[in-house]
Amino acid sequence: MPNLEGIWIKWSGIKNIDKILKIKSLKHFHLGSSSQIESISCLAEMNSLITLELEHLKKINEFKPISKCSKLEGLAIEGSMWSTQEIKSLKPIEHLKELKYLSLMNTKVLDASLKPILKLKELKRFDSSLNLPYQEITNLKKIKTLEFGNVPAEYLDVKIQVKNKNKWLF
Repeated sequence: MPNLEGIWIKWSGIKNIDKILKIKSLKHFHLGSSSQIESISCLAEMNSLITLELEHLKKINEFKPISKCSKLEGLAIEGSMWSTQEIKSLKPIEHLKELKYLSLMNTKVLDASLKPILKLKELKRFDSSLNLPYQEITNLKKIKTLEFGNVPAEYLDVKIQVKNKNKWLF
């Protein structure tokens, strides 16, 4: 399948994803609940990806290879229903200048910093477990493009808009 653009792997016992590099046309990759994966270094060479979703990669906490995926518009690094995904740092994410969607559900950021997310000038949606310090979450209000996600309005001081017969009420 030389023109394959998307792969969805739900549950797997695979340990290595390096052969995915043979799919040059791949734009969308979901790797779900694959707790035996030992390395994601090949992702550094997958610069055609537009969306990347990684779920429950129990043996991985360093996500530096994704910093090379410069075309990414959507990224999810998530834990599973029963296990929290540890992420050493979000620093690699700051290089993803096209990122519009970021999900960090059921994750624990070990350095407890959201500062790299503040550099994402195109980010429109952010979903997270919100198990970070209050100050880190409130800093998200600096992202002027952020419109959607599960960050409560009280963290962001957002005025809720309600449309009532051709008028906006604040």
